[in-house]
Amino acid sequence: MKKLALVLLAVLMLLSSCASSYEALQDEKLVLAAGSSPNIVRNSGFEMGDLTEWGGSDGVAVSSATAHTGKYSLCFYPTAGVEYTYNVLPKQEFDKDAGAIVSAWVKLPSAFEADKVRIIVEKQMNGGLNSYTEVHPERTSEWQQVHMYVEPTFSGSVQDFVIKAEVNSVRGPVYIDDYEVISLGSENINYLKNGKFTYRSDSWSNYVESFGRDELGAMIDLSETTKPLNQSTGFLPAGWSLKYDGTIDVTFSAYVAPVGDAEGVVRLRVERIPDLGIYYKDFKVSSGTGWQKISVDIPASEIACNEAVFYIEPVSGSGKVLVDDAFVTIANFGTDFNGASSSVPQMMSPDAIVKPYLTNGDLEGGNNGISNNWGLAPGWEVLPDSYWTNEGIEARSGNGAVFVQQLPSIEQVFLQANGWQDRGTTKEYDATKPMVFKAWIKAENITGDGVYLRVERKYDANGAEQVLFSTSEAVTGTTDGWVELEAYIEPSDISFKEILWDVVVSPGEGSVTIDDLTCELTDETAPVTSSENIVQTGGNVLRNSNLDELNPDGTTTHWDVWPGNPAEGIRDSEVIEEEGHGNVLKVNLLTSNAQAVYQYCVGDTAGKFDFDQDYTFSCDIKCEGVVTLDGRGVTIGVKRRGVDGNEYNEYFRIDETAGGWNTYSISPTPAPVEVLQYDVIVDMGSGVGSVYLDNFSLTLAETEEEPETLVLAWE
Repeated sequence: MKKLALVLLAVLMLLSSCASSYEALQDEKLVLAAGSSPNIVRNSGFEMGDLTEWGGSDGVAVSSATAHTGKYSLCFYPTAGVEYTYNVLPKQEFDKDAGAIVSAWVKLPSAFEADKVRIIVEKQMNGGLNSYTEVHPERTSEWQQVHMYVEPTFSGSVQDFVIKAEVNSVRGPVYIDDYEVISLGSENINYLKNGKFTYRSDSWSNYVESFGRDELGAMIDLSETTKPLNQSTGFLPAGWSLKYDGTIDVTFSAYVAPVGDAEGVVRLRVERIPDLGIYYKDFKVSSGTGWQKISVDIPASEIACNEAVFYIEPVSGSGKVLVDDAFVTIANFGTDFNGASSSVPQMMSPDAIVKPYLTNGDLEGGNNGISNNWGLAPGWEVLPDSYWTNEGIEARSGNGAVFVQQLPSIEQVFLQANGWQDRGTTKEYDATKPMVFKAWIKAENITGDGVYLRVERKYDANGAEQVLFSTSEAVTGTTDGWVELEAYIEPSDISFKEILWDVVVSPGEGSVTIDDLTCELTDETAPVTSSENIVQTGGNVLRNSNLDELNPDGTTTHWDVWPGNPAEGIRDSEVIEEEGHGNVLKVNLLTSNAQAVYQYCVGDTAGKFDFDQDYTFSCDIKCEGVVTLDGRGVTIGVKRRGVDGNEYNEYFRIDETAGGWNTYSISPTPAPVEVLQYDVIVDMGSGVGSVYLDNFSLTLAETEEEPETLVLAWE
């Protein structure tokens, strides 16, 4: 078992509470600090890109102009007065009364500004008489580390431990980075966030509020084995300093107490991801035992883990168990805890615990009409006739399900994004393996384009967002009870930035109930689209081709205008009515950036579109005073991505000066490989004027019949 050595030997002087100069340090006191003691400052290097965990005056901001490490640092701008910042350290999660080593990196605008900058520690005491320790930087304009030793105080007397920085009338910017506070009472430092449940559910999944040993605590039900109380290091944002990565020996412990006649088994379990071992230990609890400490030792791994999940979970039994004071601390494996252990630590195979790829897929979790971890677009509040409930609805399993009432002109999407998932209970999606997205639905009088499943996998390519779609067949009419839909998801080597699992309910007049959604690995290959679902010549596969359907905000359904991200530019478009055309999409050109109108065909046709057929894309376009300035002009085209990862795109440039409405079309040459994504697009370069669009169409291209060959026969 790997043990951590004490590696940090700091030679520092004991500063008085009113020390005023860095030069006052003398070699009068040796402080031995454990090298494994973590930095307990959150967002210590300001790498979260903002002042999370920090407060201060208006002249303080996070800057990317210079940094000691990373990308960001704290910046005090030139000022004629005093500017300051401060951070109140998490008093529930370390020994605030212990001694500490405090340091920060400082960059001055010039050596002459040193006396105008102070790094301060304030111990705010119960009953007043606060204790101060401070130090000035040295006279240099290079990055320098300033540090101080802060004496321990009488136990229990410190209310808050506050680190501060202050500047007074500096003539140039002062940068501060990489704050560090090493507590010399390291045995009390907790790698778990909110381990005492002081902040209730913060950072915990399946939290149920209850009494604790002192104030707040948590509760688990021994009969609900699928609802472990758990916390993942994946919950902590970037820049969070106090984060367990598996490379040190730790002890995971908690206090538990049975309620009344409760009796059963509670398990402490730690899973390190990827597969670096799952450790667990079982403990028996029974009535009358009161509070008892349980713990399991977790040895260090050779390499750092990406994520660690800590579980306090019911294994078997009946009744409820109180939980409090959950800690992950630097291990002392020689300590004999007075717990009620019934087994030694054991290794568990990662395959022994099956975690789904969707959170709350059975839809049992929810509240006030909203399903946990799932969204409804345009929004639960916007669409009050569609809701989650566990009462008065026929669920396929359990009690919870989602009911969606079709609306005449609004598409609704019931969805989960991978960023909304509970990493403590849910596996991360693996794009390199074939998978299938499934859901059970019960439809009643569904009209329009029906209900279908869709998976959206988003990524960036060539400076723009791209999406790979996977869809199921669509269901219309009334089903005979519950039916299952399936959407096959092709494996891919693309690094996707976001995954969305959608149940799409198109505009119409019926209703649908949704339950039991899963995403799972499969050995199947891509299903072959049956010929009856491939449109025949003359059939238009585009949705809302005449722009008759509008969203509540007046934009068109199924059509997007790029750029959608303000960071990529501005879009200027509106839907207007024009005689003889009805609804028309008008795009006003901008001199600052190009724009585009596009539709993802694969997601919008619900399995009725064979990408490898030959198609003709056409639309009606009218240009009004159009002059493009970037050489891109106005083009119509198709964008296709093949199984080889390459794009097979073709465009046709229109005549920008042609008067009135004109119909333009393009029939791209066949792609040399199987096509996974097929989009239609109208691109408009930067410039002035307006482009009007209507009557979009994508149909199978007409093939010319080969002339009959005259065969001559000689007698």
